[in-house]
Amino acid sequence: MYRALKKRIYTIKIVSIIMVSKRGIGPVAGLVIFMLIIASLTVAVYTLSPKLVSMLTRHTPNTIFNIYTSQEDVIIEHKGGDSIPYSDLRVKLANKAINLSNSDYVVILDTSGNSSTFDVMDKIIIKCCKILGSVNKTVKLEIIYVPSSVILVTSTVNTLCVAKLSQGESPETAEVIVNSGFEKGIIGWNISATHKRATVKVVNSSVEGETINILGVKVNNTPHSGNSYLVMGYREYREDGHAGEHEIVKINITLTIPKDAKTLSFWFRLQGWDSKIKNADAYDYFKILINGKDIDYINQLTLDNYTGLVVDKYGIGRDNTFLPWGHYWDSGWRKATINISQYAGKTIDFAIVMRFFSDNIARTWLCLDDFSIK
Repeated sequence: MYRALKKRIYTIKIVSIIMVSKRGIGPVAGLVIFMLIIASLTVAVYTLSPKLVSMLTRHTPNTIFNIYTSQEDVIIEHKGGDSIPYSDLRVKLANKAINLSNSDYVVILDTSGNSSTFDVMDKIIIKCCKILGSVNKTVKLEIIYVPSSVILVTSTVNTLCVAKLSQGESPETAEVIVNSGFEKGIIGWNISATHKRATVKVVNSSVEGETINILGVKVNNTPHSGNSYLVMGYREYREDGHAGEHEIVKINITLTIPKDAKTLSFWFRLQGWDSKIKNADAYDYFKILINGKDIDYINQLTLDNYTGLVVDKYGIGRDNTFLPWGHYWDSGWRKATINISQYAGKTIDFAIVMRFFSDNIARTWLCLDDFSIK
């Protein structure tokens, strides 16, 4: 069609020149006639084939997109500007091409009455967890206009999938712990501290930076995944209690455990200058409580890496025989898995408590991220 159009333009140009020469019309008038003919032809062609004209002129639509997440979904909303045929749009999530038609993975909410075009107030809902099967993963979203191969939108979204369903596992097991990776701040969790100088806050590494300076030490400030994690303890300040006094920082959440759940997992990171004495209530360490009672740390808890740590009936901390207090240490991210099968089908209070021995010298803190139930 493009070649035919080109041929017609050449033909009109030749005819115009012949008309000018036979009728004695001046060159300026001839040029004006020629331009009017071309404009009329363009209008006619656009009426017949707007897609062809779009391809020839490489038109890029002026559309306003609003992109946000809701539970397990990524939602693309048309907020204004040009309508776009769905056949002209391509969406890529984490470099995976998404077919824009109603399915188990995509829902098109049409409010305009034209189901073939993406119009104002229409929504594209992408079931990202079914597509990616990821746990609190930050991924890239792209919206591409196919006729001109232009990327209309590039955005970063945080998926909120907490548990990936494996074959034979019921959806009930994929219980979503509210704000399990602290990407929404402290929402869903309760926090408390016995002393006001303790730090209990959500850290966003994209704001604070991947490293921070604490007492002249470059401290790794990256989450296990996503952009955020929780820090609890004495990071910015020293303890402020009386010497020998226990100081406590606590977070807790109420959970309804699915009937077929077996484990509760989370990622933790110990950083700082203090340690724990084995089989003693000293010095800095953390505890895991269910319904206000310590779990069985020996039989109920499993860590993916025990190096440098001591685990006893009191809790978990840096082994003082591995590295005495007064020396900075970073455990790196470790995974803790708790057997919760005895609580299946019940509602529990789950808590993590960080205990400190007030020496007003050795700062220590605990980092937490990515809780999940399976």
